[in-house]
Amino acid sequence: MYATKNFRTKKALKEAVKTWQNRESLACCGPATLGAVLAHRMPSPPPVECHQPGPYGPTVRDGDHTCEGPHYPEAHRWYARVQVSAGRIIKVLS
Repeated sequence: MYATKNFRTKKALKEAVKTWQNRESLACCGPATLGAVLAHRMPSPPPVECHQPGPYGPTVRDGDHTCEGPHYPEAHRWYARVQVSAGRIIKVLS
């Protein structure tokens, strides 16, 4: 399974998922300071979506999966265990 964006490292994948999760938590609490108001008006980061190429995809079911990168035809340099919900990576487990 691949993330829709071609992440070069597992660290980049983790940061993208964490950024998207922080956007979700900011929306529920509401802005409190001028900096928070300005940050709230900034465009929100997109969710990290995933897909499965070949005969087993393109949709990925909810649950735990293994994500790999970078995309084929490059050699895979990292693998990550991820939790998927509604076609989005919501958590990087390892």
